[in-house]
Amino acid sequence: MPMLLGLLCLLAACNGSTPAELAPPPAALLSPCERPASLPGRDATQAEVERWWGADRSALRACADRHQLLADWALGQAEVRLPRRRRP
Repeated sequence: MPMLLGLLCLLAACNGSTPAELAPPPAALLSPCERPASLPGRDATQAEVERWWGADRSALRACADRHQLLADWALGQAEVRLPRRRRP
C-alpha cells in the first residue's frame, strides 16, 4: 500500500499538483489484512486444520479484493490528475 501512495505522489508531482489535492482513498480500502490463524503448540486435528485453512483462504481473498479495489481507485485518481494529451 505504501507503494501505491508513493505512486500517487509521483504522479501528482508530474502534473504540478500536490498530494494534498488528491482525494483520500475510501477508509474501507485501507483496513489491514487479517493475520493468519494462530496455530497451537500441539498436534491439530484434521477438523481444526481445515477450519483454519478455510479461514485463512477467506481472509486472503478478502485482502486481495480490497487491494485490487485500492489499486483501481489509485489508477482512477491518476487518470483524473493526468488527462491524456491530445495529439497534434
